Amino acid sequence: MRRYAEEILERRDIRLEFNTPSSVPDLNLNANLRRNIYLIFKESLTNIVRHAEAAMVEIDFRSENGKLILSITDNGRGFDKTVDFDGNGLLNMKKRAAELKGELQIVSTENKGTTIVLILSRSELRL
Repeated sequence: MRRYAEEILERRDIRLEFNTPSSVPDLNLNANLRRNIYLIFKESLTNIVRHAEAAMVEIDFRSENGKLILSITDNGRGFDKTVDFDGNGLLNMKKRAAELKGELQIVSTENKGTTIVLILSRSELRL
């Protein structure tokens, strides 16, 4: 994930801060779970590169209080969540999160950026 983020953001001269805990608990994630988390992550970065006009992205990936949390924040132009968009990116991200029995939060303020947070309960991950 870090390598993909560095590659895609560097091409657009977008600074990256990638935060993970110094010690990560063993997480035996099945292939479908890993795939869906990665595709949500990838779609978030694609949206940033295509639409956000961001200069900086901060990614936090952590496990806390029985939850696996992926947070992606940019300092771009943000968007109005009440407006329908032509693409399926946000809809696909929501569907993937629901398939994982997780929660996808999207917080966006015009001209102040966007934060996407995926929250998965470790009990739902069947670890």
